[in-house]
Amino acid sequence: MVTECKNPCFRSFLTIFKQFEVWVASKVNKEGGVEEADKLLEESGFHVGGDPAENKWLSIWPVNQSVGTMMCFHYVFLFALRYACQVQGTEVEEAMAIPDDGILVGAAPDNWHKMERHRELRALAWAELERSKFTVALYSFLGEKCMRHHYKLFKHAQQSPYGNQRSLIFDICSPSSFIQQSIDELINLLHSSDAWGPLISIFGPLDAWRPEWKLLAADCARALAGNIL
Repeated sequence: MVTECKNPCFRSFLTIFKQFEVWVASKVNKEGGVEEADKLLEESGFHVGGDPAENKWLSIWPVNQSVGTMMCFHYVFLFALRYACQVQGTEVEEAMAIPDDGILVGAAPDNWHKMERHRELRALAWAELERSKFTVALYSFLGEKCMRHHYKLFKHAQQSPYGNQRSLIFDICSPSSFIQQSIDELINLLHSSDAWGPLISIFGPLDAWRPEWKLLAADCARALAGNIL
């Protein structure tokens, strides 16, 4: 059966269990059997079964953070976006007054160009809103705590078939694990106004935030902590 199976990962599992079957037949003590079973299960179930592939967020996240910084801290992105849009007069205000589906009326050849221009101006208007800057900064601040998990797991990912190091899965549930650290940081955001450091440096003290901003920040921190758990 092992020789007929073409899936290399499954073949390795079958080989392990075949080895275990042969080993059990040659042993008589219960303690030794449990120990060997534990060892083989660790080899088959707690290591990466295939070569690790880089998650797309590991490529997207640095770009996202750079754009967020240029949008929320020194406004270079907003300046560049407005410059690239080459806004004329009250184009932005007019674009915001017209819904997206209000541009394509009839089949005029330039309707698609009008639609693209309309979306461009509305994107500029959204980016320049104070609420948009807050949500982007909040996303970057909280998202970093999840991305830390991605970087950690991929850093320690091992190649098939079983890997040659102890898997991180054994440390995830420990009180000192990087997962627990992130959860503690998120929960601390709900109790300490000083924990929102980067956002405070941009938008002022937590008590000075708009009520809807404080509610959004707290809800996002709770949701993220719950998802990690």
